Formats: sequence, C-alpha cells, structure tokens
Amino acid sequence: MRIFVLIFSLCLALLGCGGGGGGGGAQTVFLSGLVVNITTNGAPTPPAQVTIGGTTVASAADGFFGMDVPSGQTSVSITWNGQTFNYTFPAAAEDRDLGIFFVGPQQVNVVGVVRNQDTNAPISGAEVTLGGVRALTDSGGNVSLAGVAYDPAQPLNFLSLEGRAGKSGFFPRIFAPDNLPASGVATLNDILLQPDSGIAPPGTPFNIQGLINPSGSGAGATVQLKQGGTVVREMVTGSDRRYGFWVAPGSYTVTATKGTLTGGPVSVVLSGPGDTIQQNVTLN
Repeated sequence: MRIFVLIFSLCLALLGCGGGGGGGGAQTVFLSGLVVNITTNGAPTPPAQVTIGGTTVASAADGFFGMDVPSGQTSVSITWNGQTFNYTFPAAAEDRDLGIFFVGPQQVNVVGVVRNQDTNAPISGAEVTLGGVRALTDSGGNVSLAGVAYDPAQPLNFLSLEGRAGKSGFFPRIFAPDNLPASGVATLNDILLQPDSGIAPPGTPFNIQGLINPSGSGAGATVQLKQGGTVVREMVTGSDRRYGFWVAPGSYTVTATKGTLTGGPVSVVLSGPGDTIQQNVTLN
C-alpha cells in the first residue's frame, strides 16, 4: 500500500510539473502613448489604429492608446484617414510611455544638420525627434526624419511642433521647424548642441541666473560660475546685464569682472534638478 501511495504521489508531482510549463512564455510589457491630429492639435477623429508587434488597438476619445505586447518591440504603425505613419523607438524591455505621435492629411520629410556649438563640427549619432519621428545623425551630422505629419491648411501647427536633439556628452536642445515644406521637404536650421564639459552656457532654460549691477556697469561684464575653484561656465553680459547658466545640482560660486571692477564670489546651491536660483551680483 505504501508503494502504491508513493507511486501515486510521484505521478501527481510529475503532472503538476507538466502543467506549469506555460510559465516560460515570452515576457510582455505595457506600451502607451498619445495620438494627436496636427490639424486640430487634438485627438484624431475617427480613432486611429495603432499597431505594435502584431497587436492593434484603436486610440481612445482623448487620443490615448495602450497595449500589452512582447518585450523588445522597436516600432509602432499608426493608420488614420488612409495614411500610415511609421515610428521607431529604442527597444522596450519594460513598461513605457512612448510619448506623442502626430498624424495628419500629409507626410513630409524634415532634414537638417546637428553641430557642436563650440567648434561647429558635425555630431554623429545624435538622436533627433520631431512629431514622434525619430532618427540618428550620420557621420556628417545629417539627419532625415521621414514621414512627419503635416497639414498645408494649418502650417503654423507644423511650425509649432516641439523637437528634441541630444547625445551623451552634450546638453539636449529643444527646437522647432524653421521653414515650411517645399516639394515635400522641410529644412531645419543647424541644430547646435553645447558640450556639457564646456564653459559656455547652453541655451535656455537656465537654472542659475541674475543681473550684474549697477546699471551703468553691468553690460559687458565677464561672469564665471565655479565649482571647487574650477570654472565650469563663463559668459559675457549683453546690454540687458543678464547672465544665465544651466548646470547639474551642486554647490557653485558666481563672480563677475569688468576692467578693474569685481563682484562676488557669491555662493549658490542647487539642491535638485528642478531648482532655479535668481542671484544678482554687484560690481565694486
């Protein structure tokens, strides 16, 4: 009897192990995003059909979409009003918000060049996105964004698209199209990226900024931002006497000089990436 019970138990265990074989399936991730009609800057009507990894869903009334798909997906196709828009993104190994994807009655190509702001040299391998379309620059810094949504009846909506360019070692740059398409191609002005190791400040927004006083001497002053005695940013004020820098959180000092006049050093501390500091400096 004991032998029978033992054999029966072993059979149950084997059956149980066999039944659990489904646990080795492919991992899924939840990918979401927002579809926007460039004509209205609102949700597309009728809903857009969004396809990722063989799964298709319709965008919701507010343009939102979300779906569970196998991990590792790198592209999404969106069909709306007879147009199919194709977008790419870095391989998704975990749940992710893919951002905003624009659709419209037409598609155009957007081309441009990404350069080093300090040296004017082209930057290869920079990532550029616009309207949901993503591409990398080639060895000459050239980028071509194929299939960006466009409506010739609402050209200002195209010019209001917010693009982004970036690469490791440089501060990211927000940009907008400079020109309307001609023969299906819109050409951007050069996109300049500021090295994060240079002393010249990148473009706005600034997180340390202020005025150089007094009003009669503040223009043309050289302003330096130092960390641990090392100059990390430097600029010369214009007629508005304003200076501005963007830096990572940390402790810094601000100094200003003009001829024999000096101001500072004034200590400033950025506690987090969302902090901003307004610090005026007076020349004496």
